[in-house]
Amino acid sequence: MTHKPPQRPGRLSMPWVTSARGTSDGRVGQAPVRARLVSLLLRPTAPPLALGVVAAAFLLSFQTPEFQTLLSIRDYMDFVATLFLAFGVLMEFPILLVGLSRVGIVTSERLRRAL
Repeated sequence: MTHKPPQRPGRLSMPWVTSARGTSDGRVGQAPVRARLVSLLLRPTAPPLALGVVAAAFLLSFQTPEFQTLLSIRDYMDFVATLFLAFGVLMEFPILLVGLSRVGIVTSERLRRAL
């Protein structure tokens, strides 16, 4: 009786990366990886985007001659950019505190007393 080594499932062990389907130039596994990546990136953004479209349509249904909505992409993008900047700076604050602590400017005791 001969011993057979276990069969390996291809070059990579993740089945969603390796696939029998290939691209038009014969490379196996390239198209499914790209499609999976796009799917993973876009899937979480679809429900909030759809909800935003429904909410905007609902709010625009209240438009009357006396009440004109002033929606502009410029104002929206300014608002979103400001939020991104504000939250980006806010998320860097702990890194700043770690740096100041390592240099010796801020101590944990001083931070505890500040609360």
